[in-house]
Order: sequence, then structure tokens, then C-alpha cells
Amino acid sequence: MKSVVLPNFFREPAISNWTRPIWDRELAKLIDKLTTERFHVASAALMETAGRAIAKLAVERGATEHPVAVLCGQGNNGGDGLVAARVLHDRGCRLHVIIVKEVGKNPSELFTEQLRAAESLGVIITDWSPGTLEALNLKRPIIIDAISGIGFKPPCGGTMLQALVEASKLSDATIIAVDLPSGISADDGNILSAPLRAHETITFGSSRPIHRLMPGASCCGNVSVEDIGFPNAAVSEAQGKKPPVWREVEPQHVIQVDPWATMPKHAHKYDRGHVLVIGGSPGKIGAPIMCALAALRSGAGWCSIAIPRGETPVDMPVPTELTIESFYDGRSINIKILEEFLIARKVSCIVLGPGWMQQSLDTATLECLKSFAMAGGKVVLDAGALHGIAHLIHASGSLPKGHFILTPHHGEWVKLQDIAAKPPLSPDGVTAANDYAESLGCHIMYKNAAPVIVSPSKSAPIVCITGSPALSRAGSGDILSGIIAAHLAAGCSIDFAAARAYTLMSRAAWMSAQDVGEDAVLATDIISRLGIANRL
Repeated sequence: MKSVVLPNFFREPAISNWTRPIWDRELAKLIDKLTTERFHVASAALMETAGRAIAKLAVERGATEHPVAVLCGQGNNGGDGLVAARVLHDRGCRLHVIIVKEVGKNPSELFTEQLRAAESLGVIITDWSPGTLEALNLKRPIIIDAISGIGFKPPCGGTMLQALVEASKLSDATIIAVDLPSGISADDGNILSAPLRAHETITFGSSRPIHRLMPGASCCGNVSVEDIGFPNAAVSEAQGKKPPVWREVEPQHVIQVDPWATMPKHAHKYDRGHVLVIGGSPGKIGAPIMCALAALRSGAGWCSIAIPRGETPVDMPVPTELTIESFYDGRSINIKILEEFLIARKVSCIVLGPGWMQQSLDTATLECLKSFAMAGGKVVLDAGALHGIAHLIHASGSLPKGHFILTPHHGEWVKLQDIAAKPPLSPDGVTAANDYAESLGCHIMYKNAAPVIVSPSKSAPIVCITGSPALSRAGSGDILSGIIAAHLAAGCSIDFAAARAYTLMSRAAWMSAQDVGEDAVLATDIISRLGIANRL
């Protein structure tokens, strides 16, 4: 196939300029160790700064007006809680400090030091026993959960679980978690619930996997990350020895890097790129149309849609901005016609699958797509094109890396696999998903409320963190595929295209919600605001 010439006006920044590392448990422990042992920053100093940040957040949430209960474990997380308690005591807050002891576990040295300091200042401290919180009869309390931290490994049981369950029964309480809600793992995004769900979570240095990966992140509420003094040298050395398992998108940074901002004034439609969307089936023509419109609104120069003959209702208007093609012989794609169109119309990116209710992709079509990719083109496989795609890929050989992306939601993730790879929501899930992506030769964007982009190169998956309930509507996936395609047609890498596309869509959804309300946002509302969202 003739070479596909993509635009070259965009100079993509390094991934470190638009993402940041997420500190998993082992990386966070190494940073802490290097900070104290190699760079001689005292752990007590870090704890003091952390505790003061917790107290500041509690005051902002009403600690000077409402009673405060600080639940402390006997580790360093509990030490952070005791520092916060001491500061709140000095502020004159109505304070109750409750120590949750576990059988067979000894207190840490730092916890013991902070306990002495708090007691010397007259802070009233009691040990938890069943009914302790209930007996306090607190009205609209603020509960600071400092029982367990990032070092905790489930399962949660015993005294800790009992205390957390009792705390969860207090009505009208505001829960502030230190590092993460107690009793859950810092590294597992598969978590559906926590014994004590937080309204606010405060953590230090960087976010943790549980703060970003859905559905686990929903247990954490609003997450704030505070700098407590980890030296950059310690962070850099630790990441060199133990690379992060995930990275997260920095929304402001990725959105500011506009691929079309440097486009020359004499550019034409092919400089922006021609996107071809192939899809549609009876009653499902809206999907390819929305995908194509999203590509145009995002910056593509031209977008064509190819749907089976006779599938468009006579009274259904197709936007005049779209050109309509048909490469079908019945339900199959005519490869010769498709190849001729790709060459003659200088297609840059193909989206395959929106609106397909059955798999119309066969081995011959897949070989055509591979030839297109090897000539320089990019391919997005979505929706109906994902059903059984792994079988086709493994039968014909892996895809050329850097040219294909699959965009399954969880149900499609299950259906597309011929091996049971776990989703990339835990360290072992990352390993499995990376291996799976490598075996296919393509990127995979695992879609949920915080999509995860997995690369066949086995680099750290990228977590998109700007989700909104306004996106939980039919059509969002079609829009996302179109936006990704527009970015790929402009010459972006797959990682950058997928991350920026989701961030842009989320911003447009947020803007739509301001006008019509979060529960009333339609897919077409999001499409109409993509251009404005791209320039703000």
C-alpha cells in the first residue's frame, strides 16, 4: 500500500511533561527510606508536617465548629493522626482521640513519641472498645481516620474492622482519611467498598493507585496531595531503582499541548488529516455519525463514514459535513474498494466498529488494516470490532506496534480476550495487561471512570483522572474514538492521543454540565463544546 503521510507540524513533548508517577506501596516505602537514611531528613519532621496538613484540612472542613474524633492506629499513620490531634487541641477544638489497638502488634517508635507529646499537652486519649464512639453521642462530627496507611495489606478484620464499622454508623459525619481509607490496599483499584468510606483523603508526596484507579478511587472522595518535604533526589533515585507501576495524566499540562496550535496558516484538510469511520447496523447509525462529528470538532480536516447500504433511514439526516461511503458486499467489507479509497482519499486514520452489532471484521480486512498501518496509518478498533478480535490477531500474527489501539470497556475487555488477562487495576493486573497488549501488538485503552492506557512496549500504564458522571451516557465511547482518531491523524503518538482525547472530552462534558446539569448532558452536547474546550 502507498505510504500514508501524516502531518509533521506537531512536536510532541516527552511523557514526563504531561504525566506524573503514581507511587505504589513499594515505591513509596523506598522514597521514605532514602529520605531518612540517605538524605538524613528526620521521619519526625515529615510526620510533623503531615500532621499539620491534616489539621489544616480538618479546620477547613469545620473542625472548629463541630466535634472531632481522631481514630489512630499504632503505626506511623496513627502518629500523623496524633500530630493533627495536638494541633487541633491547641486550636480549642472539641477533640476525642481514640487508639485502635490490634492484638499482637506493637506501636512504632514515632507513634509512641507522638503519644507522649499529645498526653503532655493534656489531650484526652482513650482506647477503643465496642461502643466507644456511640457513647460519645457526637453530632455532625468530623472523623479523622488514621488507623492504617499505605503499608496495610488486607484482609481487614479484628479490632480495626469493628472500630471502622462502628464509625461508619455515625450519622452526618465527615470522614477525612489519612493516606487512604483504613482497611483497604493502596495498590488495588478493584476495590468496591471500604469499611469507612472517606469524603476527603489527604496523602503526601504523590497520589497512590487507590486514589486514581476506579472503582477503588470512589472510596476516597476528594483527594488532596501535600508536599511534606521528600527531597527530589530521593524521589529520582527511588524511581530509578523501582520504576512506578502507573503514571497519571496531568490534565492542565496535557490539554495545554494543542497539536493544532502550530499548524501553518497555509494548511489544508489533508494536513489536518482524513479520518474514516466504518460502522453502523440497523438502528445504530448514530454511533458512526457521532464518532465522525467528534473527530471533526476535535480538529480533523475531513471525516468520511462507511455504513452498509440501506442502513440509513430515509428520514434520518446525515450532517452535510460528512461524506458517506460504502465498502460493503452485504455484511462484508470489499477490500479492493476500501484499499482504493484509502489511497485516493489520503486517509490518515481509520475507526472501525462504532454501531456494529456483529463482527464484520474478517482476516482479509484485518490484513488490509495491517498493510495500512505498516504504510504509516493509524487504526482505532472500538465497539463491535472488538468482539473476537484477539482470535483474528493471533491467527494472522501480531499487529505493527504503535499503529493500533483497542478501546474496550469492561464488558468488551472480557469478550475480546482469548486469555483471561486481568484488567490493569493492580500490579499483577498491569503485568497481565502489558503481556496481553504485547501479544497483540497494540495499545489498549481500558475504559471506565478512570481509563487506563496500556502499551505493548510494557511501559507504565497511563491513568486518565478527569472522569465525570456526565460521561456515563450512551455515545461517550463513540465520541472518544473520534477524538482519538483526530489526534492520531494529526501525528500524535497513541499514548498522547488517547490521554489528551479523554481529557478533552471530560472538559467538554464538564462545560456541558454547567449549562444543562450533570444528569442532562447528551453526547451531542459534548461534541458541540469540543472546540471551545480545546482552546481554554
